[in-house]
Amino acid sequence: MPENAEIARLQAENAALRRRIAEQDEDLDRLERLLQTTIDHVDSVIYLRDETGIFTHINNTYEQLTHLSREAVLGRRDSDVFPRSTRPFGSPIGRSSRTSRPSRRTSSCRRRTGCTSFARTSSRCSTPPAG
Repeated sequence: MPENAEIARLQAENAALRRRIAEQDEDLDRLERLLQTTIDHVDSVIYLRDETGIFTHINNTYEQLTHLSREAVLGRRDSDVFPRSTRPFGSPIGRSSRTSRPSRRTSSCRRRTGCTSFARTSSRCSTPPAG
């Protein structure tokens, strides 16, 4: 009998954890939609990449200027989407594709909190780059 009680307790705990995970997934989905809505209402090109350079978000302006859909870009790297000579907003890691110097038109923004995603914008960041 004590074994059955332990199994029942574990099953109840498992069910509670599953509910908590589902709630957190819903919160994450809501925040993702809010982020996408926010960047879509900016007239400048915005794209976000993870620490490996894979696109995680692009805005409507990016789609309009590159004539590429989100589906064609998200989950891929620059080299997967554009031939090296046609990369529209500089090459990865904030370097101009024609020189080894950082591009003057874009800035990489990294927060000191350890955020690994970054946005490149045509204006200066209010938070200095981490490093």
